[in-house]
Formats: sequence, C-alpha cells, structure tokens
Amino acid sequence: MKKSGLILLSVMMAAFTSQVFGQTPYYNQFHQQPLLNNPALSGMKSDVVVGFGYRSQNVGSGNGAINTPTFSAILPIMQTIKRNVKRVGAAGIMVLSDRTGTNGVVRTTGVLGSFAYNLPITNMGGKVAVAMQLGYMSRSLDVNALRTGSQFNPITGNFDGTLANGETADLGNTKGFGMINLGAVYYDEDEYGDVQYYVGISGQGVNVPNVSLFDSKTDRLPFNFSALGGIRLFNDEQFIVTPNFRYFYAGPSRSQLNIGSLVHYKIDGGYDAIGRGTAGIGLWYSQNNSVIASFEVNQPGFSVGLSYDFLINGLNSNPSQARVTEFVVSGKKYIGKRRPKDLRNRLRRG
Repeated sequence: MKKSGLILLSVMMAAFTSQVFGQTPYYNQFHQQPLLNNPALSGMKSDVVVGFGYRSQNVGSGNGAINTPTFSAILPIMQTIKRNVKRVGAAGIMVLSDRTGTNGVVRTTGVLGSFAYNLPITNMGGKVAVAMQLGYMSRSLDVNALRTGSQFNPITGNFDGTLANGETADLGNTKGFGMINLGAVYYDEDEYGDVQYYVGISGQGVNVPNVSLFDSKTDRLPFNFSALGGIRLFNDEQFIVTPNFRYFYAGPSRSQLNIGSLVHYKIDGGYDAIGRGTAGIGLWYSQNNSVIASFEVNQPGFSVGLSYDFLINGLNSNPSQARVTEFVVSGKKYIGKRRPKDLRNRLRRG
C-alpha cells in the first residue's frame, strides 16, 4: 500500500471506530427498540412483537452517512399456575446491518439473541428484569470504495471515480467478533398491567472484542454503558404524560443525554383500521445541542414511530451526534393474562 493510502486508511478507521457501529447504534426512540438499548426492557410487556427499524445519520458537511436497518422479534415467556397466567420473561432476536461512509465503505452485519427474566421484589412491590444478550458481528472494509489521490485526473483537473485508487491493502476481508451485552430494569405495574415507572442500566460489549481489520493490530471495542428511566406522571381520560431520559457513554468523545417526555392522546377507536390505542408526540433535549422530535401511533396490533433531530445553537461544530432520522414499525399481539370483563376495554398503552 502506498504511504498516503495507509495514512488515509488509518485516519478513516480511527474515525469509524470512535463513531460507528463497532459501537452500539443507539436509536433515539429507545422505547420502540428495546433490544438495542437495554434487552431487559423486553421483559416488561406481554406482547409478541415483530419490528423493522431504519436509522440514517449524516456525518459532517459532506456525503458521509451511517445507515442502520434492523429486524427484531420478541416473544414473551408466560407461565400458567392454577389458571393464572404470569409473564416470567422474554426471548428476543435482532438482525442488523450498518453501512458507514460514502458508498458504504465500512459494513457491519450481525445477529443478537437475548433472554430476559423477571424477578419479583415483593418487599418493594415491583419487579426486576435482568437480561443477557449474545451476538456475533462481521465487519468488512470495501477497499474498492476508497477514494484516493490516485483518482485525480490531471487532464480534466477533476476527481474520477472510475480510476483505480492505487490501494492494495493487506487487510483481512472481514473481521468477525462476538458481543456480550447485559441489562437490568426495575419497574412497577398498576392493576391493569400498565407500567407506571421504570429505571434501568445496561452494558454493551462487556467482553471488549477486537474489531480491527488490520491483522497485526488490536483495536478493542470500548465498553458501552447506558442508563434510562421514565414515569407515568399524568393519566386522565384523554392524555398520558410520561417524562423519560436516556444516557449513554461510549468513551470521552461519544456520550449523550436525552431528557424529555412522551405525550399520548387516547384514541377511542371504532373504525375499521383503528382500534383503542394512542397517538403521541415526543420531545427530548440532548446536551449535544439538538432537539429530538417524534410522532408515533400505538394500536393493539401495531406501532409506528418516526423521529428527527433538529440542530440548535450552531451544532455544526459537533455534527456527528445530529441530523438523525429514524423510522420504526412493529406488529404486535397481546398474549398476557385475560383481564376482568369490565376492564378489557380499558386502553392499553403502546
């Protein structure tokens, strides 16, 4: 490899390691993507969920981008004792892909499998859900997608992507590594099975795997820590207000605190395609000087969520945490305990 190319590649890999999937792709709509933010969250509800998510993040002022589609499924684990159905945990699986940079020069694909278990805390009245998540990732660099000075056409004076980039990097084509993630959430439910409040912590990449594509190099994935929580502060015949927060830390250059609230309006239903559920908006402030806004619809059979980051206070000085668009859609089926007849029509929040 040419010296200039080696320098270019080293800089690219250093930037990618600190900003992209080697790290966990934290969705801002963490309540819609529990398996990515804290797998213990999957143990809080009695719905079978199959979902698709897409996250697009622009980096800097150029054409760099990080695109992360996901597919996930969650299956509650129920136990019947003397005709009493009880949720004891949940199993989950997620398949995800991550393409980073112009032309998707760095690609990471993988699968995560999780198991959450509920521990009753009788003296406190709530429950603790603990979870372990195991995964395997494959990371690759497309050398042909690199752009170097060799592709500068001296005749036209312009960049020509059809020219060879002159790089013959002695890199492994792919790098496989395992992931071990842990999580725990304390939460409490009311008599209708609705979560009143929750608080949790999680650690991603506790095994700090080597993710370097250089055969002779070691590049350990930093341990990722996150904390989140929320409380149903207001609930009347029309509205539900749930303040919440999410914080993650993945090294000095990559941390974020989102604090804000979800406000849901109760939908009575009565239409062919619309049943009893909620429509809601969310608004969070990030210490990285961005505001995250979301809109979602929650129905007994499906949920849809869309969010976008708005830049404020000259955020271009730190653009890597902003300009994020997310779309999440899920199909659901409630399989929990049947409620008394006079309570079955009570709204279930998504």
